[in-house]
Amino acid sequence: MTGVQQITGPLSAVDSQPSKTVRATCPAGKRVVGGGGWAFATVAADETKVTLTELQPVHPASGRDYYEATGQEVTPNITTDWWVQAFAVCADPVPGLHIVPRVSDPHQSRIDSFCPPNEMALGGGGSIDNPVDHVALSGVFPLLGGLAYTATVLPDSASFPGTWTVTAYAVCAPPPAGYEVRVGLSGDAGTDPVKVALANCTAGKTLLGTGATAASVAPPGVALQVVFPSGALDQVEGSAVATRPITVDWGTVVATAICVS
Repeated sequence: MTGVQQITGPLSAVDSQPSKTVRATCPAGKRVVGGGGWAFATVAADETKVTLTELQPVHPASGRDYYEATGQEVTPNITTDWWVQAFAVCADPVPGLHIVPRVSDPHQSRIDSFCPPNEMALGGGGSIDNPVDHVALSGVFPLLGGLAYTATVLPDSASFPGTWTVTAYAVCAPPPAGYEVRVGLSGDAGTDPVKVALANCTAGKTLLGTGATAASVAPPGVALQVVFPSGALDQVEGSAVATRPITVDWGTVVATAICVS
């Protein structure tokens, strides 16, 4: 593939609003194939209280492609400042490139969006409809070696009664040369409130799509905070946090990199 670049979007406002949405916009003539986002609090005591609820690639009917990220406070809402930022991975037009969305049923915790036959996911994302401060993304990642892209969610408590749906977005196309999916695991951090994983492309290959997920054993209260494509387009950082005290080992965080020659 040619013309691949990482675009860093502007910071959101740095304040205590409960939800913030930002975009990283591709240059004119380029298409978004992947991206990511991160959310951070400015006070250490609140570092796990902001999470990601949307990571979405967008091919609009008119105008430039972009990748959108939404961050949100979990309950109880914090009063200190925080911010969110989006990142897009953009490339020269790819024949057959398109986005395949798939929406879950209400209260469903996982949805898989499959690419059509003879196509693979070059990137993707996920978003939550009606997260209402209680539900966050716990995973966005390619599935089955890239045949599909998956989005998973977790509420902040087992008793949350709200209604939500989750959408997975697969950016699909015939696989470019050298297509591969690489993974990296966080260390065994037990009950630590923050866990970070790194996934690296094979030397000489270029990053297109990103992913990160908390372990399937993670309990309510675990959420994604970082899915970051490096500026050098060779690595993905994924980070998940425990938004409330969790006294059991909540497993390993997995970062995923979709790379091509």
